[in-house]
Amino acid sequence: MKTIHSADAVMVENNVTDLYPEIPVELEIVIELMENQKPFCKQGFTIQDLSNLAGIPIHQLSPLINGHLKMNFSSWINRHRIEYFLEHAMEKQHMTLEARAREAGFTSRSSFISAFKKEKGVTPREYRKNLKLLR
Repeated sequence: MKTIHSADAVMVENNVTDLYPEIPVELEIVIELMENQKPFCKQGFTIQDLSNLAGIPIHQLSPLINGHLKMNFSSWINRHRIEYFLEHAMEKQHMTLEARAREAGFTSRSSFISAFKKEKGVTPREYRKNLKLLR
């Protein structure tokens, strides 16, 4: 697998190149695809879907995600979905929590709340309350 050094890499996700001095080109392609096309917003998005989009076989893709990002595919997808949800929270206040979660790719309110709590350590309501306290 060809690798590129972090100095040459495009910064594409939460300091990925800072955390990993060498990032495989294939992983950079996948991360850019996730950032630019946002395929994770499709409910039921699978590693097979990502494999097809990126043109990288699953048997290579899964170890890339697990090994370099230190999380499994589902956790990584949910992280993207939660960040998308948070990035668009202000402009979509007119929508219900469930509608915004579905737009981010979650299949239900409960799966969203569970993933949110796992990622952020608090429920969406507590997160919002904490943000208000900081203002």
